[in-house]
Amino acid sequence: GDVYKRQYQRRVHGDIRLGMEAKEEKKTGDEEDLSVFVEKMLKDMQGKFDEMSKNITGKMDEMGSKIDELERSINELLKEAEANPSPEKKEEKSAQYNNFQRAFTHYLQKKKKKKKKK
Repeated sequence: GDVYKRQYQRRVHGDIRLGMEAKEEKKTGDEEDLSVFVEKMLKDMQGKFDEMSKNITGKMDEMGSKIDELERSINELLKEAEANPSPEKKEEKSAQYNNFQRAFTHYLQKKKKKKKKK
């Protein structure tokens, strides 16, 4: 009876060990799958981040160009207004122009300071 009992125990314990090894292999496979998944997810996130950065940079460049164009247009208008003052309401327009010119000059000075900081 002891021989059969020992054979049975070896078989059962052998099956248990085989089952544990299979679980360890499965766990390793799951860890590899998780690692691949996380790596793929990080690459996707990096790609999206890069795309968003390019979009933001592009929009900032576009806004900078528009601001520069606006500054040129305003300077041209100021030069035209200085060269061709209209006789009617000259004093009122002159006061408005002076206020605008002071504000615009202040704006340009602030912009130059910001560019120097960069």
